[in-house]
Amino acid sequence: MGKGIVDKLKDEFSIKEEWISLEIHPETPPQGRNLSQVYSEDTRRELYKRLNESGKDYGIKFSKRDISSNSRLALLLSEYAKATGSFDTLHKTLFQAYFEDGRDIGDREILMQLAEKSGLSQKDCEQAWHDSDLEKRLLENTAAAQQENATAVPTFIINDKYQIIGAQPYKVFQDIIKKIEKE
Repeated sequence: MGKGIVDKLKDEFSIKEEWISLEIHPETPPQGRNLSQVYSEDTRRELYKRLNESGKDYGIKFSKRDISSNSRLALLLSEYAKATGSFDTLHKTLFQAYFEDGRDIGDREILMQLAEKSGLSQKDCEQAWHDSDLEKRLLENTAAAQQENATAVPTFIINDKYQIIGAQPYKVFQDIIKKIEKE
């Protein structure tokens, strides 16, 4: 939902965005985590209902997933894509694949397909996944997020002053940006 909010804000305001890759659950096993072991069926049903209600404003329909992917490889690839100019395309492709199509973005083969669709090669993927500088950046991002008390994704930090945690109503963002414009 974060991308939908930012895209809508960009239509209304002159803003500069910076996406920071953050691994919220590094303990997730490489094969992912079965969500039925974490949440009851009723809780999952209610969660997807709320997500889809909120997503309507941004043209997002969340698919029901059984597995929560380990996002490390996708995050490393995203960091790599920033240097190649393909981040925006990859970010959109990953978002759609995971949230709307229910694909496992922790799976190397799926990630390679999505990367190629976004203009990156299989060689780019392997390079990203074995780059110690990108690994270090993920750790630094996590440390910075902890320092900012970013406890969930998305977390929005606006002008290094205002923090919005989670996909809040659009009006919350409008009000903060209008307040900043008056400062």
